[in-house]
Amino acid sequence: MKQQKHCLLLLQCFCILLLPFFGKTQKAIITEIKEMHPLKKEINVFPVIQIPGNKKVSFLINQKLREEALYLDSTGFKKSIFEIAWFRDDSNNPYWEYDDFEYEVFSNTARFLNLSILFIGGKHGQSQTLYFLFDTKTGENISFKKILNSEGQKWLIQKMVELQKQRIRKILPALKDSIQLPPNPKNPYDSLSKDDFQREYEMYERCLTSSLPSYFTDPDALDYFEIYLKDNFLNVKGCACAGNWHQMRIDNLSDATLKLPIKEVNKFLTEKGRRLIFGDEK
Repeated sequence: MKQQKHCLLLLQCFCILLLPFFGKTQKAIITEIKEMHPLKKEINVFPVIQIPGNKKVSFLINQKLREEALYLDSTGFKKSIFEIAWFRDDSNNPYWEYDDFEYEVFSNTARFLNLSILFIGGKHGQSQTLYFLFDTKTGENISFKKILNSEGQKWLIQKMVELQKQRIRKILPALKDSIQLPPNPKNPYDSLSKDDFQREYEMYERCLTSSLPSYFTDPDALDYFEIYLKDNFLNVKGCACAGNWHQMRIDNLSDATLKLPIKEVNKFLTEKGRRLIFGDEK
């Protein structure tokens, strides 16, 4: 009897020590795959996500990352995780297609994982960034349209459009002055420069009157933004005007960024968004 009581007491003490670990989801464990590109001789890095105690969710998250960024299906890869992204199927033309893979983790909590994957690719070497917001309980990649209610989506679009309008209004006067300058007979390229300024001026005017207002009627408007959660702020980038990527101006509109305190966004969160970000089960 004394031995049984002693064992029971030890078991109770052991359970008390483990109480902080029961029922508490842990943060994702992130490791890396690093491989050198065989032609460029540069290291590429890709994240591997592990949700402790949940192999299924870990698989779903890793599979989504690899499908979207590396074009790998569920069958996986043979030799290199980058084998499809780096090279075309045409063995006679083996130049790299997408490379310089990097990633950034914005938030890693017990409820969600928010990260991006950056790479450079295509014949023109343009950089691309993919953003992911994973529910670490289910493995679902959640769009911000599910995080913000309809009022919140309109509020966010309004703030970004107004920011872009302010930036454009600062650009237009200088462009107008450049157009109205008298021609320089000693510079044969002067008229060409004025034509460029004129086209750019017209583009920004169209942006004010047409492109930016179209965000309010486009149901996929939030998909054009780069949105991520970091340090208790909702960060929103993007909202460029159609055709703006052809302009080589330093003040390119695509770098516009809003940094909104999450407390300010709280009233616009859906139930799913509130549970994911704050852990509320209401």
